[in-house]
Amino acid sequence: MLSLEVLVLLEVVYRQAGREQWAFKPIIIYLGATNLFEFVTYANATMVNQVEIGYIAARGYIYFLLMPLLVISIRRIHHWGIDIFISRDVVLHSSLLLVAGGYLFVMAVVGYAINYMGGNWGATVQIILVVMSFALLATVFLSNGFRTKIKVFITKHFFANQFDYRVEWVKLTQWLTRAGDTSSDVYHAGLTGMLNAIQYESGLLFKVTQNGYECVAKASPITNTALTDNNESSTGSKENNATCTTLETLASYSDKNGWIIDTDAYLVKPFDYEG
Repeated sequence: MLSLEVLVLLEVVYRQAGREQWAFKPIIIYLGATNLFEFVTYANATMVNQVEIGYIAARGYIYFLLMPLLVISIRRIHHWGIDIFISRDVVLHSSLLLVAGGYLFVMAVVGYAINYMGGNWGATVQIILVVMSFALLATVFLSNGFRTKIKVFITKHFFANQFDYRVEWVKLTQWLTRAGDTSSDVYHAGLTGMLNAIQYESGLLFKVTQNGYECVAKASPITNTALTDNNESSTGSKENNATCTTLETLASYSDKNGWIIDTDAYLVKPFDYEG
């Protein structure tokens, strides 16, 4: 009954599409074919009092072969002006579940291979492997480094924007409203807001002056405090000159490439930061 109702609704949608029938046609054919198959499957089951195994076996192949129609319809959806927003957190959690599924699938394949070759899992070995597998999986999930790498990969390859601006602007606004009346408090609030946006724990904020660069704020997990105007002015001129030279080089590189410099990545792959 559900399949028949969907077929009726699809006919109504296509008939009322008018000039948009070309855009609706792939999704109509895809949903129509799949629901018609479901209707035939269960109509046959009502006659023989059981679901035919052949229909169940063919279902996956039919869905797979009809997938190009779904892809075409998704491409045409962009011409309809439909903008669907998917949160990065949702995609991250879905990806982690996919990783977990792949991990458990590998474990299942290993168990199947042992049984296929005539081996036998002892009860103690099974318990040990299951516990260790879930412990390792939990370790991966709780790793901030792993989660960050997954999030960066998703952002690079599945999102047009580098950041979730809607959320990050709200967070930055909240941090800026906490700024005090002094310039050092304002600098510290701005630095903290930026660090939260890129998920860093520590950082320095420099101000360009006529004499070079002046450190106006710093943040770290241990001393997350603002700098007064005289905090960094007591450093030696030699150290200041070296710092300014480094900052000028980094500023020029970042301005040219639009990159942030990951020092850990630079130590491992310096060729990624040519110049």
